[in-house]
Amino acid sequence: MFHSQFSVKMKKKDLKKLFLPEYKENYTKFFMFILGILLIVTFLCYPVVMIYKNGLLAEKNGNSRWFVSNNEVFFDSLKVYTFIPVTGGKLLIGENWQMSYSDKDSISTTESNLKQVQIGSFLLGETEVTQLFWDCVMIPNYRVKKQLYYNNRPIRSKTYDEWMKFIHRLDSLTGRNFRIPTLNEWDFAARGGIYSKGYKYAGSNEIDEVAYYAGNTLKNFVIHGRYQVKKKKPNELGLYDMSGGASEFTSTRVEESPLYELVYSHPSFKIERENGRLARVSHYFSSQEQCSLRHDAFIAVQAGARLVMEH
Repeated sequence: MFHSQFSVKMKKKDLKKLFLPEYKENYTKFFMFILGILLIVTFLCYPVVMIYKNGLLAEKNGNSRWFVSNNEVFFDSLKVYTFIPVTGGKLLIGENWQMSYSDKDSISTTESNLKQVQIGSFLLGETEVTQLFWDCVMIPNYRVKKQLYYNNRPIRSKTYDEWMKFIHRLDSLTGRNFRIPTLNEWDFAARGGIYSKGYKYAGSNEIDEVAYYAGNTLKNFVIHGRYQVKKKKPNELGLYDMSGGASEFTSTRVEESPLYELVYSHPSFKIERENGRLARVSHYFSSQEQCSLRHDAFIAVQAGARLVMEH
């Protein structure tokens, strides 16, 4: 009994000691240490929690290997595509297009008699769709091989139907909605949107700064379109490779342009009405003038594309 009372008294005595002034400094250091540990754990765990959360959302809406965050598309936690916000504004377009023939797959045009149209805000791909992005979407159970040089090359030669299959599959994988931009949206973004400085090419008046074209492809070792995206200067919005490089589809139909009545009279150009789409940008082997933002609109059978993501 005495031993028990003594123990209780000792415990009370020890407890009182803990609150004496000489112990307060130790307590402060202890609590600061615990707080520091909690902050470090929170900092390290937050990205993991967000990835897991986004993974659950993607699994609910699409596929657990895919998720979209902050206008970026991820596959197996690897960023495969980025979207740039384009604030809406006014665009000058041509009412009458002068047509010239280039080859059996495309007819080029030049704008004249300009008029203004209003463009709404949208999210546009920072680059053309790359080989890596295409493979991740279209190849079942794809395993990313990061070291491959061609991962960052643009896709250049797909039909419009093939692009529609790509977009439909991407929609189902991510639970989001994607599309190809209209001709007016593409032109507005290429010219810099509301931040346009009136450059001749997308981002500069000096074509070598922003484009692969006939005058520099050999110097840059670009053979058969084998170049990587984002190696040139971007335009005012941060969009890359919108002059030269690869032609890009738009969703604007042939019958929506003044060329419609002329297309089928051209003896060497055959195209199905339901698949005829206008495309922008000249190839990596085009002349300087053909890479001008106001020069060419193509009615293409095959081309590359950059995507729009719906809000």
